[in-house]
Amino acid sequence: MTTATQIVTTKIGQAEHMGKHDPAVAMVRLASELRSALEDQGMLSAADVTAFDNIVYSFLATLP
Repeated sequence: MTTATQIVTTKIGQAEHMGKHDPAVAMVRLASELRSALEDQGMLSAADVTAFDNIVYSFLATLP
């Protein structure tokens, strides 16, 4: 049970149970799954694939 006197120590968008790198890993997984789903439907152009790669690589760069 939370009380009004507790201090929130997590970052915005990060749950208490998540580790330091978990949000980046989750975004890599989300972007990769979305890219796969769109590729399966034939909805991606070459520019779209590059955009997805840029998103994934920017999150991968934050990981150890």
